[in-house]
Amino acid sequence: MLYKGYIIKSYDKSPNLKVIVTEGRGGKVPDVFLGAHLSDGECMKLIDKYKSKVKTNGKNKTTTSKL
Repeated sequence: MLYKGYIIKSYDKSPNLKVIVTEGRGGKVPDVFLGAHLSDGECMKLIDKYKSKVKTNGKNKTTTSKL
């Protein structure tokens, strides 16, 4: 499932769990996404919360605050 630039997929070792990966090649997953999650909904809420905390300054650099 693709959601806001991230892919939510089943965890290979336990298909009941979900993991968040980046869309495309070589992107780094933010530390707050590491680990396995119980549902697509939980992953979507986590992505929404992360995206709301990311702010862009005038030089097109992103900074994040703690979730």
